[in-house]
Amino acid sequence: MKNVNEEELYEVDYLEKIPSWIVRWGNTVIALFLITLILGSHFFSFNTIVTTDMEMLSNSNCKTGFESVLKIPFKDKDKIKVNQQVLLKLYDFPFEEYGYLNGKIIELANSSIDKNGAYIIGHVYIDSMVTTRNKRITAESKMLGSVDILVEELSILQRVFYHFRGLWDPS
Repeated sequence: MKNVNEEELYEVDYLEKIPSWIVRWGNTVIALFLITLILGSHFFSFNTIVTTDMEMLSNSNCKTGFESVLKIPFKDKDKIKVNQQVLLKLYDFPFEEYGYLNGKIIELANSSIDKNGAYIIGHVYIDSMVTTRNKRITAESKMLGSVDILVEELSILQRVFYHFRGLWDPS
């Protein structure tokens, strides 16, 4: 016959044990969450963007599109290259309502110095004045805005392992 104290100890020990099915399900859910997180980080991108001011003059029309002048800060001169994609946001047409204008850098000129410091003059070609929200913008004289230049497009997974890129890419 069991002693009452032994039965109480047995019940306390049983309550402290975690059933094995809970451990298995917990491990499975954690593993699936980690796999989903890793796969998702491969598909979502995290872009490096340089933002600068822009000025579009009415007399800068080309035959097939429009041209805009940028002032790129001197510290970003090595990041910017010809044919990089840009998104133009005009101050007179809020991008939340109208959207962006798409363009690309066609030329980088020599550097200059003004009261704000050294900068490089860049020229952007804008194919049409139709925004990303399909709204047409009429060209006015001296339109001002800002430009987001897409410098580098990496997924979140690539960004996490960015410091180890020298191990795989010897160049």
